[in-house]
Amino acid sequence: MTETRNVRSAEALGEVFETFLNLPVHQMMGLSLISASEGFAHVRFNASDAALVPGGYVHGGVLSLLMEPVVMFALVTKLPESQFAVTASSTYRFLRAVPEGSGPEITAECVRVGKSIAHCDVKVTVDGRLHADGRLVKSLTSV
Repeated sequence: MTETRNVRSAEALGEVFETFLNLPVHQMMGLSLISASEGFAHVRFNASDAALVPGGYVHGGVLSLLMEPVVMFALVTKLPESQFAVTASSTYRFLRAVPEGSGPEITAECVRVGKSIAHCDVKVTVDGRLHADGRLVKSLTSV
């Protein structure tokens, strides 16, 4: 039996998105929301300045840091206002370097949302080519 959830209103979702986008680290990385729909989110960020390691590539830790909010954007579209989530586990694969100025995008999809745990997949692409991906397991919490 599938549980019916009273999901957040469009206004409440906008407030969550704005809160995450306004975090100083996300602003520093130029994180911007392209779209979000039920269980899905799509963002872009700047592959420049503070994100880079010597050699002109985005630091892997920056990629994992930016995959987190995209997963949250996707997940909150499926949760009621009385629930939020924290990361229980995360696994990443870094397949190729993300070069400076490359216009990377990140997409996330919630593949399963249960009563207490959600599983979400996330991908970093440049020009449609996969550069990194991951699976985040989120523990659902009451607020």
